[in-house]
Amino acid sequence: MAKAGWSLAIGLVVGAALAAPLIAADGPKAPKQRPAPHGASHGSLAQSPEPSVPGPEIAFRGCAYFENAGFAGRRADMRAGESAEWVGAAWDNRISSVACASNCRMIGYADTDYGGGRRNFTGAVADVGTAWNDRVSAARVVCTEEGTH
Repeated sequence: MAKAGWSLAIGLVVGAALAAPLIAADGPKAPKQRPAPHGASHGSLAQSPEPSVPGPEIAFRGCAYFENAGFAGRRADMRAGESAEWVGAAWDNRISSVACASNCRMIGYADTDYGGGRRNFTGAVADVGTAWNDRVSAARVVCTEEGTH
């Protein structure tokens, strides 16, 4: 009987050792993490910047502004060096997104005649934010030569 007891004990230990990896493999799994977008940090999600929304291609030296966020709705263009001391009745306090060609920026003013607060918009700005949404009344477009500051 002692021999049978040892065989049973060894069988249980070996069986438990062989079964352990199977139990662990079938247990709860950690959720898979999605790979970070190209160019994004692999840090915590709270610290990762929001992916930027690609803007429309601006095929001239200047900027375009849009009635709605996300480059939607009506569009108007301003070329390099153009300015408007008033954007006009159709656009006054209606601009929600701006897209500029490389090396260009649009300076938006809260009041006509370039008065009130102002903000520089460069690149693709899909949403000008709550502080500037439907607030621009005057604008200028300034472009620099490639490689100058």
